[in-house]
Amino acid sequence: MRPLSLLRSPSQVLAVAVIGAGVVAYLTAQNAQAAPPHLAVAGRILIIFLLVVAGVQAQTDQTRAEMGRKLVAAGLFACVWLLNGSANPAAFSLGLLCSALAPAVGCYLLLAHPRGSMRVPGEARFLLVCASVMLACWAALLLTGTQPPLVTPLLRCTNHCPANVLYLGFTTPAAGVLKGIEVTAWVVLTAGTLAILVRRLVGANRPARRMMAPIVLAGAANATLLAGFMLTRYAGLPAASAFGTAYVAVFIAIPLAILWGLDLERLVMGDALATFVNRLTVSEPADVGMLMAEALHDPSLQILFTRDGFDGYVNSSGAPVDIALREPWQAAVSIEHEKLPLATVLFDRELSDQRRFVQAAGDAAMMWLQKARLEAELAATTRELQGSRRRLVHAAVSERQRIQRDLHDSAQQRLVGLRVRLGVALRYVGSDPRRAEQTLAGMQSELEDTLGEVRSLVNGVYPPVLSDYGLGKALQAAARRCSAPVSLCVDERARYPRDVEGAVYFTCLEAMQNADKHAGPDTRVQLRLHDDGGRLCFEVRDSGAGFDERRRGDGAGLLNMRDRIAAVGGTLTISSSVGEGTVVAGAIPVSTLPRRRTLDASGLGRTARDERG
Repeated sequence: MRPLSLLRSPSQVLAVAVIGAGVVAYLTAQNAQAAPPHLAVAGRILIIFLLVVAGVQAQTDQTRAEMGRKLVAAGLFACVWLLNGSANPAAFSLGLLCSALAPAVGCYLLLAHPRGSMRVPGEARFLLVCASVMLACWAALLLTGTQPPLVTPLLRCTNHCPANVLYLGFTTPAAGVLKGIEVTAWVVLTAGTLAILVRRLVGANRPARRMMAPIVLAGAANATLLAGFMLTRYAGLPAASAFGTAYVAVFIAIPLAILWGLDLERLVMGDALATFVNRLTVSEPADVGMLMAEALHDPSLQILFTRDGFDGYVNSSGAPVDIALREPWQAAVSIEHEKLPLATVLFDRELSDQRRFVQAAGDAAMMWLQKARLEAELAATTRELQGSRRRLVHAAVSERQRIQRDLHDSAQQRLVGLRVRLGVALRYVGSDPRRAEQTLAGMQSELEDTLGEVRSLVNGVYPPVLSDYGLGKALQAAARRCSAPVSLCVDERARYPRDVEGAVYFTCLEAMQNADKHAGPDTRVQLRLHDDGGRLCFEVRDSGAGFDERRRGDGAGLLNMRDRIAAVGGTLTISSSVGEGTVVAGAIPVSTLPRRRTLDASGLGRTARDERG
């Protein structure tokens, strides 16, 4: 539970801190053995107040609120563990027990800066393991000893300490081993924290290095002074007291170092934003993303753009990018224009204030971002058209080859056979007229079969019902051939250009066939077709099994549908999810054609397109 969620306001937090610091100061003042000498009371008050005040100050900025909450929590915890200077046995024992976690709290604050949370799970596990070992050994020593297990910068009373009320009345022969483990874990925790900070500093960009400098200095001083205190203490040198006092002073300075680093971050971001805006106004940038990356010294920064009528994002080159697959160390900020998403900026989340900079920089560069978005959309459209054209050419070649094979394997072979039988009939016309007549009669039946095969082949290329009666009748005929029940809602009041009708017909046909093959049993299909003010809109929706769009890319059938609609200037969206079916929807800008009355072969009236279309 967050401290401010319990106390509701900064004034309440400060009031609790004042009361806690007053209790600690009063109890510590009663203990002449409290350490460090001459700084026992003032040092404890400073630790509590600086942690809480720094936390309240940090929470005035939304980007630093989490760090502020952690500082406040550390300050309130300090009201408990700093009771280790008390003369009251119960208070002293409680503070003594909590003292085991004090080094881990300080190291956590250093590692959590500036966002208020650990960066990677490995760092959190390192801190947790060290803190757990220290607490376990420390508690075991307290339960089996009358005095504090170790002499620390804040515990130097040795044999003059108040009574340990946690003592169980017996000692353990493993006390020496437990003390060794306790000291080792403390040293490893402090040195490991410094190593992590140095590694971050080396791998950080220039703004992050400036912001991290006070934290790294505090971590280095913490590790150095602890090592000096340990060495001089075990060597029996008088300098141990000075090292201990300096160590406490560094602990007091940790919240100040955190605030210093946050202020440096704000200054760095302000300078970067000023540089960015100045370069925008001086000359028109060729690449806004590159300019923003240079201002932040973040080479990983990338601007992704939305596209009208399309899901997902594309980069400045028009290549599609899945934002869900971004790296864990990358943060994302959305740039909006008139409450509509314009772009998303991916960047290194090293700096907590970087998000606000990116938002401000995006607002300042709105005009250039809009231009870059249009250029990215044009590049993406060009890439898609090039790919679509290649696939259409390949599909056309494949279709011609299929027609050639079908003609060769069916109609052509039948016609060759008919030619042979016609020659036989001609030979028997004079000598055996009856046999010639029988041969010709058999040829008539075979000619009917051949004509049926040719008609079937032509229907596969472009159905006559589509050409003669339009999309409505053609889709009704296709729906009757579908094994799944299909409900139709089709507007048949207009005719459209041949290529548009063909693209919509074959796309809807492909969608219904996919539902037949893949949607599963008990699937129902709904097909809607209507004219929406200059746009021919269609939708094929099934109630089948669906599929996971993130794991299954476009197959040949889905690509064919996209290419058909793109070739006539339309847009197509395919959405699906497991267990919820699939929706294929498209829209094509069109102009209707005039209709005229004609007669079919049977003399019945029918509607056809004006050939001028």
